[in-house]
Amino acid sequence: MITETLFCKEELDVYLKGKMNLAKEEIRKIPMDRDVNFGEMATKIYRKTSVEPLILYKDQETTEVIKIEKENKELKEMGLSIMHEVSVYIFSIPYIGDKRLFGCTPSIHYMLLPNGKADNEALTIAVEKTNSIEHLKKEHDQIISNIDYHVENINKQVDAYNNRLKNYLQQEILGRFKKEQEEIEIEKKLGLPPRKKNTAIIDIPLIEPQISIDYKIRKEVKNDNVLSGRSYEEIIDGITYTATSMERCPGPYSNMGEEDLRQCLLTSLNGMLRIRGTAESFNNKGKTDILYTKGNKNLFIAECKKWKGSKYVMDGIKQLEGYLSWGDTKTSLVIFYSGKSMTSKVKELNDEIMGYKGCIKQIKKDERGGRYEMIHPEDDEKRYELNVCFFQIGNTDTEE
Repeated sequence: MITETLFCKEELDVYLKGKMNLAKEEIRKIPMDRDVNFGEMATKIYRKTSVEPLILYKDQETTEVIKIEKENKELKEMGLSIMHEVSVYIFSIPYIGDKRLFGCTPSIHYMLLPNGKADNEALTIAVEKTNSIEHLKKEHDQIISNIDYHVENINKQVDAYNNRLKNYLQQEILGRFKKEQEEIEIEKKLGLPPRKKNTAIIDIPLIEPQISIDYKIRKEVKNDNVLSGRSYEEIIDGITYTATSMERCPGPYSNMGEEDLRQCLLTSLNGMLRIRGTAESFNNKGKTDILYTKGNKNLFIAECKKWKGSKYVMDGIKQLEGYLSWGDTKTSLVIFYSGKSMTSKVKELNDEIMGYKGCIKQIKKDERGGRYEMIHPEDDEKRYELNVCFFQIGNTDTEE
């Protein structure tokens, strides 16, 4: 049975104050450099210190029934110890949002708090069938109503905090910017040399938290465009998120070919990012499956393959390298797998890549694949990053 009480571990106000203090600390870390994009810095801090409200997908609720042995209370009071079997209904409700909020007490709340348990994907409650199914359904609905009430009040406080955070970031960072402008003017008056201008790091922020801060700064040097490490991670996170979503509902994807699967992936990514990627785009020696650009510069290139053995996928890496021009350094290989034992295939491909002459080292490893530092096909002294991600799209009872 689930005996953990929800919404009682900490006051929500205390949690939100801690987040705001973290935002203040992050603002103090902003470098006094005129090349800093303050709007992007505000967005970065917002992502780190905002709180994602809870959304329960009650239409996707599922039920599991388990049997437990329980002692008869009435007979126990008479001095008899007799066990009997009881049915317990375990209800699981998928959700998105900050898991920690299930332990927070909102300003407005009931004295009677519900029991439940939240993992990273679902909220689980348990109801013991002590009478009729109708009675069980009534108890289930009462618990859900209690949870809905507290989630609603939590989200009101969270939304107010997020709005307050946005305003705070705009005001405080703009204040720092004005101070920086004053320093630049003093530098000019004193005849100090202009600050060195570096290659611009291009960020592709997620759509919702974008914060705009108006400012003007003289642009004297045209920058090259390079995808930032953070934005590269966001694209990879988007791919992983899509993989998880497809795995939860594999039916529509099981019989799709590479082209249709790639289009599903691209559509999902374009819904998350502020720029739009294109499919089957010409680049260098061929047409890439997925390409993100800014101006006339490529930011990210991906190739999609259905698993037909490690040799076929390795050919896909060579194909991807054929698309890279000298300035392309951020790439991904997405693999759609529909057999058994995907973990063994991830390991098999990792061994193949590590033995590939163009591979320098593995940068990071995860259960879906990993990240590799590779020799750039256009320049032996240059490197590019290759991220590998496996999708499990159904099970065809094969281990090909």
